[in-house]
Amino acid sequence: MDPSIWKKEYAGFPFDFDKKIAIGDGWWTPHATARHFGVSKEEAYAAYVETKTYMSSEAFQLSHTPSLRSGLQWLQSNGKQMVLVTNSDDEDAEAILQQLNLQDLLPPYTRITSANKPAETKDHYKQLMEEYRVNPQETMVIGDNLMNDVMPGVLLGIESIHISPLTEFSSKYVYTVPSLQQPMEELIQYNK
Repeated sequence: MDPSIWKKEYAGFPFDFDKKIAIGDGWWTPHATARHFGVSKEEAYAAYVETKTYMSSEAFQLSHTPSLRSGLQWLQSNGKQMVLVTNSDDEDAEAILQQLNLQDLLPPYTRITSANKPAETKDHYKQLMEEYRVNPQETMVIGDNLMNDVMPGVLLGIESIHISPLTEFSSKYVYTVPSLQQPMEELIQYNK
């Protein structure tokens, strides 16, 4: 899909979380359902914070993607720069990276936390390309949310890997995979 199509379709797309709730990822579905049944915005946010706190604790175990660490290590050893752009705060990002054993691959200086995605994603990508002195053709976005991660990159002409076990959408700029396991395994095998 040509980025100009996305630009026209989403021109002036409002990020109005009072009148419209975008169901862009798994966090918004329970939020929208709660709001539908009369839960206040504040109560829904408190439940979100409580859930994220639990997910950052030792009681919760994230599922690991085989080959993710070795694939990211290969990319780094071949001069590729990686930056984490997340809506999680510093503490949550660190806890998640530790659970995934990736904290050394994405140290704090390579993270943009509390990123206010999707409203500020495009600006973050522009700033990163400027900082690293790369153009869109030398940049790749990997994310699990079309609206938060992928679409802002596409609008800038950046190719993306969209992680979605439920979607098979792919285009010139977007390659959708059910998980990062297969692309990481292929990367390692191809480069042995």
